[in-house]
Amino acid sequence: MVSIVETVSRKQTMLARNLACVALAALVCGCFPQETPARLPKITSVEKALEAGDAAKYVSLFDRQFREFPGELVNLKGLLKLGLRKNPIESIPATIGSMTSLVWLDLGQERLADLPDGMSNLDKLNTLYLNDNRFDHVPACVTRFRDLQYLNMDRNSIATLPSTIGDLARLRWLRLNGNKLHELPAELGNLRDMRRLYLENNQLEAFPEVVLRLTLLTDLVLSGNRIAKLPEEISVLTGLENLDLEHNGIARLPESVLKLKRLKRLCVTGNPIPEADLKRVQYAMPDCYVVY
Repeated sequence: MVSIVETVSRKQTMLARNLACVALAALVCGCFPQETPARLPKITSVEKALEAGDAAKYVSLFDRQFREFPGELVNLKGLLKLGLRKNPIESIPATIGSMTSLVWLDLGQERLADLPDGMSNLDKLNTLYLNDNRFDHVPACVTRFRDLQYLNMDRNSIATLPSTIGDLARLRWLRLNGNKLHELPAELGNLRDMRRLYLENNQLEAFPEVVLRLTLLTDLVLSGNRIAKLPEEISVLTGLENLDLEHNGIARLPESVLKLKRLKRLCVTGNPIPEADLKRVQYAMPDCYVVY
């Protein structure tokens, strides 16, 4: 007979595990880089930014209903971070290219369909948000940011990636959720420093084999596509911790999945995988939280 103490202990263990999994899911599904950025004094108006002059390091103009890029900001030569999220701005002037001290730029939730080539002068940029805009392509200037480590282009209308995406040698985190991608270019495999790749809700017909060259990946999200099978070679992704395959057409998991020893979360909800197979994976990988 199982004692009350043992029962309580088991429930506490399960609760702790579930809380840990919830925390992990929140972390891996978030849109912000996990590293805590340096805390800079935040200025929230153009007027105060101009008063501060070159001492202004971080300007955030979130949801201020700007219809045009505040051109006065280009005079802030010491600016490191600029946030213009959720303003109905339809174009960015080429003069932004003179803001060469920028390392962080948020142009998310605007009405942008392209970016000026002169923007490629921002050669120190390492973090760029372009999510929730009207892009049907990756602007040419984006693939010239040689120091770029984080790129978010979620929820646009991008159908293809340019071969020049492979020039972003330092890219570690790429978010392309909610686009129209059918395949990935071979050059994506050049991004050997990539850690997190998010491709949720695209139109991928098959597992993108080029991903197998990204051997440092810790997070791979392919949910909401049309993938029918996983390659046996998936075991080369030895650092994988989070694998999200939710809502595809996968009928079985290859045996090689069991070789992903660092896997902490495997999500296969909405796939026609027999429950017996899922139980087998759970038994073989006790440290992995399997969601089905």
